[in-house]
Amino acid sequence: MRGLSIVDMVQQDLEALYRINTGVPVSAYVIDAHLLSLLTKGALGPERDRLLIGEEIPGHLDLAVYLHTSRLELLQDLDPRKRLGTGTLSALLNVIEEVSHFVLVLWSNAEDRQLSHFDLELQAEIDKYLLCCQYLLTQGLAFENILTALELVLFERFSLQLDLEEEELERYQRSNQLAHAYIRHLRRTFVLGKLWHLMFEEARGFYRLSRMQKLAHIQRTTRRRF
Repeated sequence: MRGLSIVDMVQQDLEALYRINTGVPVSAYVIDAHLLSLLTKGALGPERDRLLIGEEIPGHLDLAVYLHTSRLELLQDLDPRKRLGTGTLSALLNVIEEVSHFVLVLWSNAEDRQLSHFDLELQAEIDKYLLCCQYLLTQGLAFENILTALELVLFERFSLQLDLEEEELERYQRSNQLAHAYIRHLRRTFVLGKLWHLMFEEARGFYRLSRMQKLAHIQRTTRRRF
């Protein structure tokens, strides 16, 4: 399996999860460090994965997905539907995050919805949990202790880039906090009772909410104010 296959696989699985179809293969938009440097005139370093969004022509999006070559090389032989290796989990989560951004931008553009960086980060945090949960289900490994460990990795035992601007740092922290609250709601309501079908139905509905509706839904279901 070639390295870029993993991004197409993740996209296919995300779109199947949410029952959407962007019709645009993410692998066609993946760029390397050299092209990243050319597109950004050297303003962005190659250390961080990222989605680049431009709109030189009104209504026409120019997208590019930068993923570090080492991550794609590490994942080139991985089929997460068959195996989630602990040694490749971090790299896979990075890929899921950027593909999540790509899919949400395309879907929102088609639906004529406005998006912010916060919207992208919030949904990506949720997508990482749900897609890994789906992979574990497929492998017959969706046990409570494994899902608890996954939750810890995503929401408690993570580290942020040291070079983040204060605004970026606050956005990542807030999106992580809200996503974790929502995932705890899913765990209490669906995961503990193994109500997988209902959990994914809930997640599909959540995906289609506006930003304000998502925030209100999280506050209502968790009975907390953020």
